[in-house]
Amino acid sequence: GGKVIADSDTDFFKMDNHAGRPEIQKALKGETGEIIRFSSTLRKDILYTAIPLKQDGKIAGVLRTSEPLLTILEIEKEVNLRILSAGMIICIAGLSALFYFSRRVSQPLEKIKEGALRLASGDLKYRIPFPDSEEMARVAESLNEMAGQLENRIQVIQEKQNEQKAIMES
Repeated sequence: GGKVIADSDTDFFKMDNHAGRPEIQKALKGETGEIIRFSSTLRKDILYTAIPLKQDGKIAGVLRTSEPLLTILEIEKEVNLRILSAGMIICIAGLSALFYFSRRVSQPLEKIKEGALRLASGDLKYRIPFPDSEEMARVAESLNEMAGQLENRIQVIQEKQNEQKAIMES
């Protein structure tokens, strides 16, 4: 009937009938009622929530709770701040991991590039060190093999040139 039978903050004997309140009417229909409105007693915006209390399948009463909207907004702000902080930590951790793995890939590539440049400039005795990754090690091994073959071919060509020069001179 809308009569208040308990309240945690106010003397409920002095409270008026709540049957006309929108959240109570919705709860009496079996639904959860929620509304934000200004409380003249507390002099602030309040979020009211009312749920039906059932007994033997019938609505026996309504339980209504209220919380100042400012408190809810403060909690929401704190939750959003925590979510933002967690997101920032995850982003920083992700970027750190990305930087670490990109360096792990780029450093061996840089060494292979430097080695290839040395080989291209004619330093065929130089050998590229094998990186940790299997794929990069295969590339370094192929370049080292190529350098060895080039060195052998150049040596064979030089021997033939020396031989031809000796023949021509004699």
